Parts: sequence; structure tokens; C-alpha cells
Amino acid sequence: MSDTIQVGPGGMPIEASPDPNVVIQWNNVASDAIHDTDTGPTVAARTLAIVQTAIFDAWAAYDPVAVGTQPNDPAQRPESENTQENKETAISYAAYRALTALFPNDTARFDPLMTQLGYDPADTSTDTTTATGIGNVAAREILEARQHDGSNQLGDLHPGAYSDYTNYQPVNTPDNFSHPDRWQPQLISDGKGGMVAQQFLTPQWGMVKPFALESGEQFRPVVGPKTIESDPDGYKQQAKDVYEISQNLTDKQKTIAEFWAQLPGTETPIGTWNRFAEAISNRDNHDLDDDAKMFFVLNNALFDSTISSWDTKLVYDSERPISVIQSLYDPGWTPYLKTPPWSEYVSGHSAFSGAAAEALRRFTGSDAFNASYTQPAGVSGLPDKPGHDTDVTLHWDTFSDAADEAGISRRYGGIHFEDGDLVGRQMGRYVGGVVWNKAMSYIDPESASAQQTDPLTGHLLMEGYDQDTLVGSEGSDRFRLTRDETDTIVDFTQGQDQIELDNIPFDQLIIFQGTGMQQNDTLIQLNMGDTSKLLGILTGVQSSTITPADLVTV
Repeated sequence: MSDTIQVGPGGMPIEASPDPNVVIQWNNVASDAIHDTDTGPTVAARTLAIVQTAIFDAWAAYDPVAVGTQPNDPAQRPESENTQENKETAISYAAYRALTALFPNDTARFDPLMTQLGYDPADTSTDTTTATGIGNVAAREILEARQHDGSNQLGDLHPGAYSDYTNYQPVNTPDNFSHPDRWQPQLISDGKGGMVAQQFLTPQWGMVKPFALESGEQFRPVVGPKTIESDPDGYKQQAKDVYEISQNLTDKQKTIAEFWAQLPGTETPIGTWNRFAEAISNRDNHDLDDDAKMFFVLNNALFDSTISSWDTKLVYDSERPISVIQSLYDPGWTPYLKTPPWSEYVSGHSAFSGAAAEALRRFTGSDAFNASYTQPAGVSGLPDKPGHDTDVTLHWDTFSDAADEAGISRRYGGIHFEDGDLVGRQMGRYVGGVVWNKAMSYIDPESASAQQTDPLTGHLLMEGYDQDTLVGSEGSDRFRLTRDETDTIVDFTQGQDQIELDNIPFDQLIIFQGTGMQQNDTLIQLNMGDTSKLLGILTGVQSSTITPADLVTV
């Protein structure tokens, strides 16, 4: 294992590369713009996904294998033109054009980097035999594809960029929690000495067109949060659990909450995972090609996780801990962190971080991270919090450890229940796997399309390696499970698809409904006598519906 990666607040690598490549330079400029314009997590994720997709599509024209994501992207150039200079030029123009379109009132902030790199910001050439033209066209294509993606970027569905066009209205008011299973806006400062009610951030986001998901509802949990009607004891207990944790927070728990906090004017945790990726680039000695691919995968995973989690947030419109705790236990209670302006179930932090961890695990080929953050004694992690008496160090052996900590940080902060955290983590993992598969169809299309077809039925045969997420086609698919791995199947359709058991006797299977964060899924285990092994997870499938006709042994 290499030396531990040291990161600062927000995940910024302390020992960053003194000469970062242009992918990282443009990503940092984009992150700074998000930070300075108080952009929320949904729009922040979309912004970085567009910028990094424009970068990838421009870069792909100079790669012998990769292809762009848009139908009219520039064609691959002759191999003799695949130079570092051409790649850097195309990437820079693509990033610049994307950013100036996404921040139309702040275009001047992006000029200095273009000038520093030796490029003319005014060069709008669309000649795709040149690197400049390739960059400009790559940005144009992704921007046009995203103009009407459901985000309302242009404000043409409702006045105001990214404004809500769904007519969402909370059923509760700040002073009346009359619907105990629904979101209640809190009163917050208006910055002028008065108080105003929170406005739900981008309620339309679950309707945004994803990068890889079929739709925002693909991983919507079938089982929702605990409610006062369906599970009154569980409803009260989850609130009591948050309340009791908040009364006895350790310095480490406070530091965890502070490190991962979503503050106005920050891009956390979207930005934190991008900073982590920068650290990985430095650790693994990435070149420009590596980072064009890694940041493309990462930011589209983050983007799709915002769509998936927001779909669920709007469908269930669930209450935050502050509403229940003040109603049932302590009218004067406030959480350690400020309650954000959107509903509880599921946790966005958990979903974003689960997706990011899965994307980085897939890209690097390992879950190993080995990074740490130290908050010195007396230094505050948040503007309104005092420093701690001693140094506190957080350490993440793996990407999964970091993602899990991001999730639980919201429970320490008093703004999420356990179910919202755990189900969000699992959702993020599923999203990350689907995005990885889709991204690979552009990064290495020949490899991604090298799938077997069953010789008798003609059905597409999907098989994973180690622990994979399997995604089928629009037609009939056969998913192969083996004794050596655990695979997650995200789009199993009963009566159309089948599970192929590779040398696994049917009578040794245990098929049952998951619990906790897998409560919406069917689990398939192999009975091995004294022990059992998990072979597969069918997401969003009820175990009671599985019949022998869905399984075939070979």
C-alpha cells in the first residue's frame, strides 16, 4: 500500500500535483464557479457532468478506441493527429464553451485559464479538422442535447433558470406539522433580519433525463420510509435514535458531520468526490487520457444519483428528523447541522457517495483508497461551530468506507434517519454500476459490446466478474450466476428474462426478500451446508414472484 493520501477540508489533496493536466484544471475552475455561485447539489452535479462529458467527447476524437456520446460528435481523427497538444486544445475549448454556456452571467471568470493556456477565448471555429473546432463542436452537441432535459436550465418551462415547473407545494407549513409523514419547510433567515420558509430545491429533478438510467424511477424503492400509520413504533423509534445520538456526539462524530456537511456556497459532496478523484489521479500517476475517462465516469455517476435520489424524495416527500423530534420529544431541539431544503428519504449524501465510490472502484479496479483528513484542535469545521479540544483524524481504507461515512454523517448531523441513509447508499451503488456500464460503451465500445448470445434461444447472455452490476438489453436476457461471484441484476423482467445457474443445483438455492437497505430486492443464496453464499441480487423484485420458470441450470 502506498503512503496515505492526506486531504484538507472538502477533500482537497494537500499534496496535489504541482502541474495538473488540463482535465483537472478545468474541473477545478468549474468547481470554483459552483462554490462561488451558491449552486445546489443537483445543478452542481449536472454542471460537472456536462463539462466532463464535453471534455470526454472532445478527447475521444483523438483516441483510437473511444467514441463520443452524441450522434453528431466529431469523428475520430487520423492516428497521426492523436497528439498531446491536440487533446489539450480540444479539451480546453470544450470545457470553456460548456462553462460559459452554463454560467452565462459569469463568463469572464473562465477567460484567465484560457489565456494562461495560450488559447483565444474568442475563437469559435467549428472546423472539425482542427482541435479548436473539435472542442467547440463537442461542447455544442452536449449542450444542445441537455437544453431540454427536464432541468429547466433555460427557464422556458417556468420563468427562472432551473426553477420548478411541477407546481410542487408542501402540505405542511413551518408552524403547522399537520401531516406527520410529509416534509415540513423550516423557517430560515432571509439575510435581512427576517425569516422566510424554505423552498424545496429543484422539485423537478427526478424528471431530468439521466445519462445512463432508464429514468429517475429505475431504482425507486418499493418500500418507502416508516410512517406514523404503517409503523408507528418504528416511526417514533427512528426519531428517538437520532435524538439520542445528537445528545452525546463525540468530537469524532462532530468532525464527521462537519467534514461532509452540505453548506451554502459549496459543491460538497459532489465536489468532495471530485477532489478525491484528483488525489487518485496523483496517487496513480494518471496521464491526460486516464483523467478524461475517470472524471467522465465519476461525474455522470454523481449526476444520475441526483436524479434517482430526487425522484424518491419527491415521491415520498418525507419528513425530516427536526419535525418529528420537536413534535414528539423536545420542542426546542435543533440538529447539529442545518436542515437542508428538501425531503428526507432517501439521503442524497448517501446516494451520491455510493455512486461515486462505485464509479471509482470500477475505474481503478480496486476499492482501496487509504486517505485521511485531520482537523486540528481549536479549528472549526463549520463557521458556526467551535473547534475541538484535540486533533481528530478521519481515515478511509476504501472508497466504500468514505461513502458509508458520508451517509452516517447525516445521521450524526441530525438531518437523516437510518433508513434514508442505508437505502440511499444502496441506491447509489446500483446507479454507479449502471453508469459504469454505459460509460464503458463509449470508452471501449468493442469490449463493452462483446457479449455472448445463448445459442438456443438467441437471448443476450450477461455474465459478471467478481462483483458486478449486470444490465440487460431491451429484449429478453439471460443473466448468468456462478459460485465464484456476487452480481447485482438491476433490470430483471419476470416472464421475459431468465437467471442461468452455472453448475448450481436448483434445490440448493435459497431465494428470499432482503431486509434493511435491500428490502426492495430479492436475494439468491447457495446453501452450502454449514454456511451459505450470496450469488445474486435482483433489484426491485419481490421474491414471492420468482418461479422455477425464471431459473435455468446449465
